[in-house]
Amino acid sequence: MSASERNARFRERHPNNSAVYSRRWREKNPEKVRAANLARTLEEKRRAFAIIGSRCVRCGCDDVRPLETNHVDGGGSAEARERIARGVGGPTWHAVLRGERTTDGLNTLCRLCNALEYVERRFPDLKGAWRIEWLVRPSVVG
Repeated sequence: MSASERNARFRERHPNNSAVYSRRWREKNPEKVRAANLARTLEEKRRAFAIIGSRCVRCGCDDVRPLETNHVDGGGSAEARERIARGVGGPTWHAVLRGERTTDGLNTLCRLCNALEYVERRFPDLKGAWRIEWLVRPSVVG
């Protein structure tokens, strides 16, 4: 019997012990919990952006960490509020990964270009006033 099978059998026979142990372990090891959560989120984000688009359409950044989904015609905030009202929340890329949303009307921008896109949409007279240029080209981590 493997260790994972033994653990599963123990959890079945002692559901309260397992929950207490897990909670205590998480309380004693917050840095390990944080690292595991970050690693899981990064892997989910990689899978999602493989579907949506793996590089910023404006500057070409291909490091997944700063990538965001951009609603081409706006409306991202309204969509987020609607997801929260349904009790699912999370970023748009989560909804794409879970199959709750298609990629229609989305593109990929890095955080900087997404902010610039917002400024240019909000203040049309500033369109073209700035440009994002990476001094060191970010690339996919991992």
